[in-house]
This record gives sequence, C-alpha cells and structure tokens, in this order.
Amino acid sequence: MIYDPISVFLLHFRRFVKIGFGDCVDTSRAHLAYAIARPTWILLPFAPDWRWRLDCPDTPWYPSMRLFRPDKPRDWTSVIDQVQAALIGY
Repeated sequence: MIYDPISVFLLHFRRFVKIGFGDCVDTSRAHLAYAIARPTWILLPFAPDWRWRLDCPDTPWYPSMRLFRPDKPRDWTSVIDQVQAALIGY
C-alpha cells in the first residue's frame, strides 16, 4: 500500500466538513480544521510545542481554538475528562 498524504489530508477535510467539528492532537489536522472555520479542539501534551504556550486555554494565532492540557506529564485521563465535560456543555 502506498501512503498518499494528499488523500489522507482530503479525507480529514471531508470529515471535518461533514461533522462540523475538529478534534485532534497537535498535527496538521488541527490547522486544517481551523482553516475551514470549524470549531477546533486540540489535545496537547504537558510540554507542548511553543506555539501553544504554557498554561493557557487558547492561542493568539488561533483565537477560537480550544486547547486541552494534562495537569501533569502523561496524564491523559485528565485531558479526556476535560474534553468529556466540554462535550456535555457543547
């Protein structure tokens, strides 16, 4: 099987358009969802890339994007709990 990154990218594009929402980790999918004006939530690691800053629920580059972070390294349970609570209120 040949990996075709454009096809994969288009697959994610269609998914975001269809469901109207982008949920992802810090990847190009997050940038794509935001670029096509879909509500976008990102699950970040404890020590994320510089653009996501530290201890902030948002980023100046993507003002309406919502960031979810663990309270401590490798604590993905707290991130999933945050997302679950946010989905209930969405």
